[in-house]
Formats: sequence, structure tokens, C-alpha cells
Amino acid sequence: MSEKPNEKLDDCMLSFVEKISVHHTLPSLLDLKSSFLGKEGLLTALFKGVAGLSIEEKKIFGSKINELKIFIEERVLQTMQSIKIESINSKFQASQVDITIPAFENKIGKIHPITQTIDEIVKIFYKYGFDLRFDREIETNFYNFDALNFAPLHPARGMHDSFFVKIPNETEGDYLLRTHTSSVQIRSMFNQQPPFCFLSPGRTYRCDMDRTHTPMFNQVEGVLVEQNISFANLKWIIEQFLKEFFNGMDITVRFRPSFFPFTEPSAEVDIGINVGGEIKYLEVLGCGVIHPNVLQNCNIDTTKYTGLAFGLGVERFAMLKHSIYDLRDFFDNKKWWISHYGF
Repeated sequence: MSEKPNEKLDDCMLSFVEKISVHHTLPSLLDLKSSFLGKEGLLTALFKGVAGLSIEEKKIFGSKINELKIFIEERVLQTMQSIKIESINSKFQASQVDITIPAFENKIGKIHPITQTIDEIVKIFYKYGFDLRFDREIETNFYNFDALNFAPLHPARGMHDSFFVKIPNETEGDYLLRTHTSSVQIRSMFNQQPPFCFLSPGRTYRCDMDRTHTPMFNQVEGVLVEQNISFANLKWIIEQFLKEFFNGMDITVRFRPSFFPFTEPSAEVDIGINVGGEIKYLEVLGCGVIHPNVLQNCNIDTTKYTGLAFGLGVERFAMLKHSIYDLRDFFDNKKWWISHYGF
């Protein structure tokens, strides 16, 4: 094979290396690339000279030309990237920006404060042996009211408080969006004999809308059915939970007699905070000893077992802990309050 084509190839290589070292702008680099790889470029001319070579020489020389072409393309690309980076750095330096400072974390999302609150509540009760139970959100009158000892004319059954729904081809009874997660407790007690101890967190629905109420809200309810337990056990559990949840806050806990169809005796639980030397109380949850009628409705022997129950609204606990004053902020399509409240 003649040495002449190889000599031209070497000359082309040296010429390119020499010229690219002095080209420092993007337009001049593009011109340089065109002068070697364009239609009238040096490398294109070398390709034309292959025609006069033997088949074996064509293979060897053609391979070397392809290698040089790839080398030129890569060097041009690398040099262009270096020029772009230098340009960006010079602009930052001109604006007196310290580009060595680590970038801010790119926050793409965060757990919703309601979910955070549910998780925190569940973790506390888990330490006391409470499991988790979940079930349907569309319920029947029986599981939502009847089995919980609600009287036939109880106000909570009215349309002003409940969302009733029609389900085609269903004959089990009137259906509604559950007004509490107590229906989960009833279904669980039907399917399991005591002793048991569990929580039922989830969404519930009532016809209400203002600063402290929304048509959809979250509850966490707990049930403990065992032998030889009393209201004293319930009182201890509630007090321990509240003191741990509001850890760091100087609170007092107060139990007030109340009425719920499904517990007897029943109590409202308030927490008190010292405001200017005076204790201000706020209701946070309801609780009581499960009514014997409820246990009997679930085929549980009331001569052998007693039960404890409590229920709380998750939104209220989140509002108290994080000083949020309007419950609707949790669900409004606003971004400002996320940073405002620190979530």
C-alpha cells in the first residue's frame, strides 16, 4: 500500500490538533469542523482518494479515516462543552455569585400533615398493644347505627347529618357514607372473639362545613375488649396518650360525664392549657365503657367480657399541635399555608 494516503492522513490529524487549540468560540469551532468534515472538507477529500487503492488497502485506510472522523467529532464536542461551562462560570463570577456553595435541596413533595398526625397517633397506641383494622366507607344502617345502640329516631340518622346513597341491586338496607369508624369496630367484633385491642383510622363523612368542620374528616377510634377491665383502665390509656402526643406542652386532662349511645358510662375528654394564670379547656375526644347492648349485638358474652372505646378527630389534633386555625386549610388548593405552617 502506498505511503502517500497515510501521510496525508497524518498531516490532516496534526492540522486539526493545531487549529482546535486556538479556536475559543462556538462559531469558530463549527467552521473548523466544517473545514474537515464538510462536503468540501479535508477528510472528505481523503475519502475520494480511496477509489484508487486496492480492496485490502481500502479496508485499512477507510478504517483509519473513520477513526479520525470520530476523533474530530468528539474533540469538537468536548471543546464546545468546555466553552459553555467557562461562559456560565464567568457570568456567575461577574455577578459575584459563589458557585461553590452547595445547591438547595430540591423538595418535590412531603407527607400531608393529616397523614403525619395519623401516623403519630398510631405509633403511640401501638406501644400499648393496639392493632390496626380497616374496612369499607359505604356502610349500612345496621353497622353504622343499629348495632351501635342508636335509637330509631336518633338525630344522627337524619339527612341533615348523614350522606345516604343508593346502590343498585343491593337489598341489605339503606346505605350511607359512614359517619364514624365505629362501623369498622362492629364488623371486626363480629368476626373475632375477645380478647382484642385495635384502632380503626379512616375517613368519615357528615353534612357540616365551617371553620372547624368539613364534610369529610378523619377519625381514629380504639376498642379494647377483655376480662376484668374498667373505666380506670380507659382513663390511664387516654391520659398516657395525650401527654405523649402533646409532649412538651404543659397540659392537664379532664374527664366530663357525657352521653353516647354505644358507651355507658361515657365521658368527654378535655385538655387544659394555662393561659395567663387561668386554665383554658378544650374538648379533644370522647370515650367510655362499651354498652352491653353493643357487645351483645356482636355476640360477645357480657357476663365475661367488658369493653373500652374512644374516638378522636385527627384534624383537631393536627390543628392543636401545629397552631392551625381553620380546618379547611388542610383541603384547600393553596400552597402558601404549607410553608406558613412549616410542613
